[in-house]
Amino acid sequence: MSKIVIDVALLPPEEIMDICIKINQADNSQPFISLAKDDWRPHLSLAMAAVEKNDISKINQKIEEIAESTEALKLKVSGIHHEVMPNQKASKLFAVEANKELADLHQKLFAAIWPYASYQVDIGMFYADSGGSIEPVSTYWVSNYGKKYGHREKYHPHITLGCGQAEHDQFPLQFTASRLAVCQMGSYCTCRHLLFQTNLKK
Repeated sequence: MSKIVIDVALLPPEEIMDICIKINQADNSQPFISLAKDDWRPHLSLAMAAVEKNDISKINQKIEEIAESTEALKLKVSGIHHEVMPNQKASKLFAVEANKELADLHQKLFAAIWPYASYQVDIGMFYADSGGSIEPVSTYWVSNYGKKYGHREKYHPHITLGCGQAEHDQFPLQFTASRLAVCQMGSYCTCRHLLFQTNLKK
């Protein structure tokens, strides 16, 4: 397979990751993903696509150029959002306010990977551990990403908590995000295999 599916994403700071992981682990109904700092990473997606493996280095270079000219982002989690996924499972998300700086970065990164992007996706493009499996619904989000989220007004930033039950009573959560990563996605479009990481300007 010459193509893989990637997510260009902001990785939140340690304190926000800790909160996401704690909420995920507290769900007694068995989370559909198990968040961690070094795998199944809590993240805020900015652009998804299937790309040729041979184009990864060119994509990384474009992302590095954007990062070098972009200030670290001051972001705010406004609350917990509930959604029902296409496979009918409940999912809880941290809803992140789409300020101008975040929306601008989303558009720049989406435009940067567009020349290399395909939205013809199959399960074999995802990252899985030996003997692991990919939930079929994972292909839905990537194959529809261009038309659903490519436009500024349709972008709804969030951090998936990977569970159907979630509680947190301290909102808003304000933080500064500076880590920009490219990951090969795993099941449920998780950020699994880290391919590239850089920092926004501080």
